[in-house]
Amino acid sequence: RGVAPRTIESVFGVLQRKDDQRFGFSVRAHLIELYKNELVDLLAPSRGRSTLDVRRDARTGETTVENVEERSVSSHQELSKMLEEGMERRTTATTMMNADSSRSHLFLTISIDVLDKESKETTSGKITLCDLAGSERPKKSGASGEVMKEAIEINRALTALGDVIEALTRGGARGPIPYRNHKLTQLLSDSLGGTAKTLVFVNVSPARSEAEETINSMAYATRLRSVTNDIKRSQCLKGPSFSPSEGRQRPVKVSEEVRRSSKTMEDLGDDFVRDLRLAFAESLCRGATPDRLSAG
Repeated sequence: RGVAPRTIESVFGVLQRKDDQRFGFSVRAHLIELYKNELVDLLAPSRGRSTLDVRRDARTGETTVENVEERSVSSHQELSKMLEEGMERRTTATTMMNADSSRSHLFLTISIDVLDKESKETTSGKITLCDLAGSERPKKSGASGEVMKEAIEINRALTALGDVIEALTRGGARGPIPYRNHKLTQLLSDSLGGTAKTLVFVNVSPARSEAEETINSMAYATRLRSVTNDIKRSQCLKGPSFSPSEGRQRPVKVSEEVRRSSKTMEDLGDDFVRDLRLAFAESLCRGATPDRLSAG
């Protein structure tokens, strides 16, 4: 099974273990692809290509996608079904190297709200899964026509990502990090050089004929390991307003409530990462090879 099904099961498994009388949880998700530098909502009935755009929230600093269809889900089965629905719409093509080659970069974002039932305050967090289309040499893949154009755009996006990684490894010594050079790097800006916990899985082939691609992939991964994130909780707080007549006591109480609910969100993240790592370790011990973000 792929990363996404494991993640979905882990998320709801952790939520069930954490569920108690004090805190409640709600889960929302959206699924998009970046195809030839255009954002496509894979859950929208019309698959509108011109309405989605990437924005950075000036208040929170978080990267968001405008006008995306976000669905509320209450179980891993419901979210898995949503993923399957979207994956059927993902753009693919047949090449000499892959009978079902991804022609887009895929993003599954799962948003989790934690409600403190006593204070009515809510803190939020998110998990973003990205399946990057692989770099492609048209001569080797036999790409031509529209597939050739897709390959050029895929490689252009990966080059922009490489530029961001290079800038991050230098610590921004030569100017600002070029996130805005491509929509792919804008979408990944929270995960690369930001405050998030980030896991990277690299798919490589053991075939001798693919040795060059395998070496290039491992070199890319080695560069990624040099990127350091400043991991910390984001204060994304929603809740009832309070009157100035409540005096100085209310802000102190709010601070303590934020600390408790934020700690719960941090615990969720730690448990999720641990569960996902264990699932992959068990899979490798059994001799299985986890695939990418496939729904099966």
